[in-house]
Amino acid sequence: MAPLPSRPTPAQQRKELSNSDGLNDNEVDLVLDQLAEEKPTSFIGAGLGKQTWSRYIVNNYLSQYKWYNPNRDNTDISLAKGWAYFEHFTLPRRFLTKSGGHHVRAPPGETEETKLYSAFLTPQSSLSDWGIGMGMYFSTLSSFVVIFLLAGILSIPNIVYYSSDQYDPNPNRRINFSLMRVLQFSTICTSREWVKCDGCEQETWNNIFTNEYFGNATDPITGESVTLINRTTCLPAQYTQGMWNFGVLFLLIVCITAYNIYLSKLEIRWDEDNTSAPDYSLIVMNPPKNAKDPDEWKGFFDTFSDKHVTL
Repeated sequence: MAPLPSRPTPAQQRKELSNSDGLNDNEVDLVLDQLAEEKPTSFIGAGLGKQTWSRYIVNNYLSQYKWYNPNRDNTDISLAKGWAYFEHFTLPRRFLTKSGGHHVRAPPGETEETKLYSAFLTPQSSLSDWGIGMGMYFSTLSSFVVIFLLAGILSIPNIVYYSSDQYDPNPNRRINFSLMRVLQFSTICTSREWVKCDGCEQETWNNIFTNEYFGNATDPITGESVTLINRTTCLPAQYTQGMWNFGVLFLLIVCITAYNIYLSKLEIRWDEDNTSAPDYSLIVMNPPKNAKDPDEWKGFFDTFSDKHVTL
């Protein structure tokens, strides 16, 4: 498997595209004034990520009505600023320019032109900005959708066979749209017949799933009581259908094994892309048993202060 391409960390990417190192309260107010007065986009533009459709509807229609905006005439309270704060400080946004072919998450309140992340078009490589777990979750989800889709396609011959009259000739199984109608594509069999069963005991069939398939009758010839069971008349397991099932199983084993290898490499790359406290932490594996004095530990690590080690 080819090595995964490396890319700058999210922090490095943001630094390349933005000069913002964080805003104080006064700067936030100035930014909100600017964002609240930004040129309204079109309905289509809102759908393309410039702003949310909710904000578009509120700013262009609902905000002028007193029943929706009771503080419409109060200059100290601005509904437009509230929506601007929600879209530019609360919701994640990205720069229009990509870095290394990947979207770069913009810091809250970024004054450069940005867009909201798309719920459907955001690439998986950009999801690691929310942490390794987020990226791995959606990567696994999308990969398993493809894997199970392939497994479903490979199962079509069996689905066709088990829904045919060749397997179950009962004409009543397709009458009603019910659970039975859905299960007709599985190995369920609705063609049954009562047969004599010597040695069958009622205790074996005495449960809510099988008690209706057990009964007693009187032999019309001998007059003796006989035990009956209601068995299916469909064909037993066939070689062809078994091979298709083994093919699906083999496909799942190969795909899941290959994906686990890929996911391990992806985890390493995303871990390198994101900086967290464990990346700068030291673990002492073999401390002395009597080393319980925090001042002693501090004095020990102070000897490495030139290496920027602190306690």
